[in-house]
Amino acid sequence: MKVIHAFPYHGVTGVNRYVSILNECLLELVPDIEIVNIIFCSNKETVKHKKINHPRIRYRFIESQMGMNLNYDPMSDVVPNLVAADLFEQILLDEKPDLINFQHLSDIGVSLVGSAKELGISTIVTMHDYWAICPRSFLINSDLELCNGPNLGLRCVNCFNDSKNTRLEELTPFVDRYKYINDIIDKKSDLVITVSDALRNRFVEEGWKADKVVTIRTSLGEAIKEQDHKPECDPKDQITFGFIGNMFVHKGPHILIEAFQRLKTPKARLIMYGSIDPLYRSTLYGLADGNGNIEFRGSYQANELADIFNEIDVLVVPTVCPEQPLVILEALQHRTPVIASNLGGVPEMVNNDFGALFEAGHVEELQRLLQKVTEDPEIIRSWIDHMPRLPSVEHFILNVFEYYRRIVGRADSKYNVDKSHLELLGPQDKGFLRKPIIPKQIRRIENYLDTYREAQIAIFGTGQLGRHVGSYLMNRGMQIIHYIDNDSNKWGSDIDGITVISPNQISGVSGLSIILVVSDWETEILDQLKNIESSAIKIGFYSYSI
Repeated sequence: MKVIHAFPYHGVTGVNRYVSILNECLLELVPDIEIVNIIFCSNKETVKHKKINHPRIRYRFIESQMGMNLNYDPMSDVVPNLVAADLFEQILLDEKPDLINFQHLSDIGVSLVGSAKELGISTIVTMHDYWAICPRSFLINSDLELCNGPNLGLRCVNCFNDSKNTRLEELTPFVDRYKYINDIIDKKSDLVITVSDALRNRFVEEGWKADKVVTIRTSLGEAIKEQDHKPECDPKDQITFGFIGNMFVHKGPHILIEAFQRLKTPKARLIMYGSIDPLYRSTLYGLADGNGNIEFRGSYQANELADIFNEIDVLVVPTVCPEQPLVILEALQHRTPVIASNLGGVPEMVNNDFGALFEAGHVEELQRLLQKVTEDPEIIRSWIDHMPRLPSVEHFILNVFEYYRRIVGRADSKYNVDKSHLELLGPQDKGFLRKPIIPKQIRRIENYLDTYREAQIAIFGTGQLGRHVGSYLMNRGMQIIHYIDNDSNKWGSDIDGITVISPNQISGVSGLSIILVVSDWETEILDQLKNIESSAIKIGFYSYSI
């Protein structure tokens, strides 16, 4: 059997980890399988997906537009770049696979499912999140509040445009996006695999055929051997709570830090592993300031997880969106109890026998749980003793393969997130999903600058987005007189004929009216500008609001 796994590359994500596990184990367990990975990416040289050196697996790359644009077109999620679509179909014609499993469809174009089906190829779509019904993937709106559903796409426009100014012609594409994606998956896929019942139930609620959507829960490997169990918890020891994963707003690390700060006890410490969204960094560091028992350990590699979990007594997963985090399975695999938000697929993985659930976003409730564990460490021992053995990775893989073989051969998700956690965030934190926030912000800023048509503007930031914004504003008749950057290597160079200057030169620029900061280091740069003598108005691209 020849199988294609098709997916977009958005950095090292859970989807990448899932596909790597699938590839490795299928090759080991199924002797006659051949796998071709089609990876959609901006530049194949930057792809860090784990490649396997094996005679029965190959990798094909399709380079296409990925990620941020100044304007988001909902229909781009339906119809891909035509060059990419042609190359995709050519690969299918060359490879002649028996089956294609789409692992995600963001930045790919859901119409490719139909393209594969029309070439006579069996098709499976694996859903890891809510992208099919939510352009933001996580069912949280642009104000970081839980969305109860797209309402057939009508509600989605509010995340990308100011609702009070929405016109009918802006609304229609979001309704069309919803309709086309659901129709194509319904009519052109042979099977939909979801990684949790929460996902499956929600899609069935949206009208997907129940007998066509199956849940196959992921497993990461054999349970840790008996002799590798953690040492018993000594009540006199300091309790170590941990957070593992990339730190984005929707993952809720700000909730954990605030709850931990309220403990005010030397008997606990918090270690946090993972890279931090630059826009979110100042908020997390500000919340943790002054507490020596909070440590940011930075990014980590998968082969370091055993040592990391050996140091952690309890993993905390404070997500504020309905998801199904792989890190919970990794914790259970390493016999580490979990305290987590009661959203999405999380309650399917965690219960009170070997962990605890709390209302998403509720700082006080999480604080009480941390306090309880800190005051009575024997709870941890009890949780470990009652921890279930995870199904082996072989069980998971063979379950997936059984559906592959079959296909080739022929409840209510209303959740609540306590909004008080939003008070811990800064205005720039809403920009954690760059793609949808950019169109809204560029329109807000353009409307503001329309009242200053004669203003002389400088753009602080020479990255891709800074250059795009500068070009966009110039094309609309606005005067961009300088770019500014902290990188000395860029000083004196020019962008579209406009000179890049250093921050120290700002005071000497005559007539400068507005400085627009377009950088992931927005918070730090705005603070930097407070110490520079200039009467220019300072505007943060991400934090600006009206």
